[in-house]
Amino acid sequence: MSAMKSDSHKLFGGENILIVDETLENLQSLSATLSEDGYTVQSVVSASMALIVAQSTPPDLIWLNIKMSSIDGYQVFKKT
Repeated sequence: MSAMKSDSHKLFGGENILIVDETLENLQSLSATLSEDGYTVQSVVSASMALIVAQSTPPDLIWLNIKMSSIDGYQVFKKT
């Protein structure tokens, strides 16, 4: 199993993942899964928080829900 973790880290290019989703259950489930695989995970429930976190502590990967109420995922992507 260690080899799989190592390979998956190579696919993403790093270990720090920012998850953005307004649904708490999605955040908890995905965060738990990725944390178990050895990733450092930051989870936020809004696009505005995602922008703040991404600018202050740039992640290696952003896992982004495209359909959010305030700012959609495409706009967040363009601003990061």
